[in-house]
Amino acid sequence: VYTVNIRRLIPDEAAVPLPLFFGFLGLINMIMLAPIVVILHYTGQENLSSLSGETFALICAKGLIDNVVSDYLWALAVLLTTPTVATIGLSLTIPLAIVSDLVLHEILPTMASVAAAVFVVIGFMTINLASNEQAAEQARTNMVALRDVDDDGSPSLLDSNVRDDHRHRR
Repeated sequence: VYTVNIRRLIPDEAAVPLPLFFGFLGLINMIMLAPIVVILHYTGQENLSSLSGETFALICAKGLIDNVVSDYLWALAVLLTTPTVATIGLSLTIPLAIVSDLVLHEILPTMASVAAAVFVVIGFMTINLASNEQAAEQARTNMVALRDVDDDGSPSLLDSNVRDDHRHRR
């Protein structure tokens, strides 16, 4: 829902600056979720009294680096591709995690993990190819709609009213 609404409400990345969009999104989240944090603190579910200023600053820095940058890049991918391709692209973290475990920690993946990673990559490639074919078909449809044929059979990009006016002037 989130992905589709971003694409629907912001059809062009030049129409709304993404940093402003995510700034407002963060502000709304902070306003809506701050009362929940306060309630959790006063009911004893979370103890915020031991939270130092340094820890709070590190939490904010981590949030900026992890969430803001990744969400910005993801939203840009949604606007530059399609919501489906961008969301399926996020699933590529699964095969990347398997490869990083193998390379960095020498953890051998199970056959199920390898099969899952292969299916994720195949799914991403299939969705991406389908989106490319759909975009190419849409471009062909738009070109056919723009083209028109004059009496002599030559293609014309003129609107029919303009073409009729042009014929009357001859």
